[in-house]
Amino acid sequence: MSALADVLGGLAAAKHGLGYRLAFAGLSAPAIEAAVATVAVAQEELGHARLLYASELRLREGGGEDEGAVGAAIQTAPPAPELVPAPTSWVEVLTTLATLDTALSLWLEALAERGEPWLQPRARRMLDEEAFHREYLCGWLAVVAGEPALRERIATSVEAALARYGPWLDALAARAALAGFTAPPSGARLASAVTELVAGARALRRRDDGESVP
Repeated sequence: MSALADVLGGLAAAKHGLGYRLAFAGLSAPAIEAAVATVAVAQEELGHARLLYASELRLREGGGEDEGAVGAAIQTAPPAPELVPAPTSWVEVLTTLATLDTALSLWLEALAERGEPWLQPRARRMLDEEAFHREYLCGWLAVVAGEPALRERIATSVEAALARYGPWLDALAARAALAGFTAPPSGARLASAVTELVAGARALRRRDDGESVP
């Protein structure tokens, strides 16, 4: 179980880093509504991290979940800040959500389908909350779709982010394999999921502009 605990710990660290970065990003959001929504997403990501840290501890401790230890972990800076660099622009905030958060959602789907029986409902609960994150992201990507220069920046930033997270996802999949758990597809599958997300937002923008959408 130590390998699966490593996987849950890795997912928790990524969620921790994502929530930590989004909390600060909300302070410089381009609109007050965006600031409120970004902080709300950050809070949920940190809540997911807490739940995943507790799940990791349950595996390592043979069933126990030390709330004090979990609380102490989530109140500190993320253990791997380099995994989620501080975004320097709103484009990078959207890119991080489109790539890393999508990858984490694919992992949650896998855990909800094939994880330990006690872990499956936890993963489903987190996935339910991820629906808001996706809706929020799609709304902003639809806004960006109306600006050619921003679309190009998003495309470039997405490519760089996928390259950054690729090795980490590969290492996570290798640990999962040691536990006999099949990791969700990454690489081309993740890139395809992100492409579909961006394309869907563009279609939403065209529909709102009154254009025909095939």
